[in-house]
Amino acid sequence: MFQCVRLRCDEARRFVWLAIALLVTTAATAIAADEKPAARGPLAELPSRPAEHVEKIRALKPGEWLLLGAPAPDPKWGLARGRAFTSKMAAAGDLGGAFLYGEGVHGFWDRENNRYMDDFWFYDLLAHRWICLYPGSDVKNLTMQLDAKGVEVTADGEPLPIAPLVHGYEMTTYLPGRKRFMFLPVPGSYWRNSVGERRKLWLEDIRGDVQRPRADPRLYDVAAGR
Repeated sequence: MFQCVRLRCDEARRFVWLAIALLVTTAATAIAADEKPAARGPLAELPSRPAEHVEKIRALKPGEWLLLGAPAPDPKWGLARGRAFTSKMAAAGDLGGAFLYGEGVHGFWDRENNRYMDDFWFYDLLAHRWICLYPGSDVKNLTMQLDAKGVEVTADGEPLPIAPLVHGYEMTTYLPGRKRFMFLPVPGSYWRNSVGERRKLWLEDIRGDVQRPRADPRLYDVAAGR
């Protein structure tokens, strides 16, 4: 049952002006939001233009192989290292490549740049190159804190996984419809040798091998790069 409400003339006027004000405010907010540049990650321009090797791959006959050689290194972080006990990379057909994540050597960190092996890479097949999405935890300078849910976050509140996958195993995938890379953590205790002293500064308890609440699924937004 609908109820009919009669407004006096002055009430109706106030109602109309209020509605107009709300519409103008909403439109201005929408315009301002559109004017803000969208966050763009290092994969925002993919897929790349196919290089010469792509035609050679397409021309292969059954049983033939093509040796491409090492991919071009990332301009800043170089070549991605291999990963033990990681059976495959997470393929992303719409981006023309695949994601590489998970430790390869137990507790390994690069002594030259002090980066733990929780680095995150994308192999751009069409351009035959590596793109470094995250160089790994800085074992000398890493500083984090726990948010209200007990999740490790940076100073500006961004969640940043630390040694979440002792190996990649079968725990990584890509969701093309959402343009998200996703993994399920498989934690271990090997990080203690390099990050342990720093992690004590913000973790409430590092006695157990499995840290809480790191069993939650994690997602990387390709468009935003975070």
